[in-house]
Amino acid sequence: MHPFVSILYFFFVLIAMGVVSEVLLSVLFVLLSTLALVIRPKQFLVMVIRLKWIFLSILMIYAYATPGEFVSYLPATFAPTIEGLYQGALQVMRLSSALATMTLLLMTSSKVQLISALYMLCRPLKYLGCNVERLAVRLVLTLEYVDEIALHQRHAISFDRLDELNAGVITHQKSKMVNIEDLPFHTADKMLLLLLMLLIATFIFIKLLH
Repeated sequence: MHPFVSILYFFFVLIAMGVVSEVLLSVLFVLLSTLALVIRPKQFLVMVIRLKWIFLSILMIYAYATPGEFVSYLPATFAPTIEGLYQGALQVMRLSSALATMTLLLMTSSKVQLISALYMLCRPLKYLGCNVERLAVRLVLTLEYVDEIALHQRHAISFDRLDELNAGVITHQKSKMVNIEDLPFHTADKMLLLLLMLLIATFIFIKLLH
């Protein structure tokens, strides 16, 4: 699959997770998580473990901030609501599915291919004065940092490190060459793009009906 097509499907899945029904969301969650565990188990599990407190925080916020029926057999002062736990679980599934989708994206395409695809996607921003090449370098640095976290459990997520990445963009531009590959679109890629357009049209049509 062409990396540009992969990027488009990645964004489509992220958007779809916010609008599909709970049943389809559950199916997506199981399917994407299973694929990520089969293809890149170590990287996916490490990222899930590192985000465990975020998952728990989301669940607790929804559990105690959403009005509804309190969970039985717990004091009313401390009991979360059933509706809150349900909504919190849905948000955790969305975040986990997004993480699994990102894992699959990084697995199916190399860094250079992803940068080339994102460069193609952002190229119209050139007409607005955006430095797309500089953006590509930022993406290279960020993806390297993501892999660093996923592969080495002793490396913790650090916002200071992200600031260092931002400050080192110019240095990185001078020290490394980023080759933007002009990959051809095959028949299968064009068919997948057509399928994506049909899926988007179907989603819009269903939403208009409701």
